[in-house]
Amino acid sequence: MSILVCGGSGYIASHTVLKLTEEGKSVVIVDNLQSKHMDSKDKLLKFYKGDIRDSNLLDEIFTKNQIDFIIHFASNYISSKNSEKSLLNFNNVYGTQILLENMVKHNVKNIIFSSPIPIFNKVSRDEPSKMYNDCCEPNQTIEDMIKWCNKSYGINFVILKYLDIFSALKFKPNGDYIHVLDLANAHVKAIDYLKKENASATFKLSNQMHFNNNTARKNKYSIFSEKFSKAAADFISFSGKGKQILDWTPEYTDIKDIIKDALAWDENHPIHI
Repeated sequence: MSILVCGGSGYIASHTVLKLTEEGKSVVIVDNLQSKHMDSKDKLLKFYKGDIRDSNLLDEIFTKNQIDFIIHFASNYISSKNSEKSLLNFNNVYGTQILLENMVKHNVKNIIFSSPIPIFNKVSRDEPSKMYNDCCEPNQTIEDMIKWCNKSYGINFVILKYLDIFSALKFKPNGDYIHVLDLANAHVKAIDYLKKENASATFKLSNQMHFNNNTARKNKYSIFSEKFSKAAADFISFSGKGKQILDWTPEYTDIKDIIKDALAWDENHPIHI
């Protein structure tokens, strides 16, 4: 059994890959390295440099490897602040279409979609799943495509939704952020869920530690005033279902560590989009 990790060199993806290999799982990575690079430790894994929009490449990967599970991280995220580039976000939809077509072709029945929620515009407290920016519309389309493939082709899925820490670094919203190691663990737990349940589900992930800007001022944590620009949105997510069904419990809930570790990785892995 092998797990194909699409976009496997990114922040959450690379930590997920590390967790998978620590558990002795066979991992195949496909990544175009557009905004990232592979660390030397990643060279121990089976790696294909390329884009999931390349159907011939995916066909080769599925043919040469016994892929049983896919974790889909591969994406472009261009913020509403860069509206002239925002059409690039819909590359994610096309890439997912090609990925799903190859899953159908090669009879691969399990996919985990990592669906970060970029915080750029107002999010409704009453309907937190509704996003009002050009980053989230493609994600919603992808989720709809995956659900349609579940009904039409029997592809089981887990969709993991969580607040994107890197948009937080830019736009300073209140929110509920999760440490990268906890997110990696949630993605691994999603594989266990698909194995055990042979069913599909969407989970909103939360550490139940809602952070707000007053907390930053109270703790005199200067990193926020240096790295954030202006307040954007409140988002409160509830993960009782995810914790219970996935048997997932966040271990790292200190907002200082969450931001510090994200920034440290970002400084060593600059994004060039």
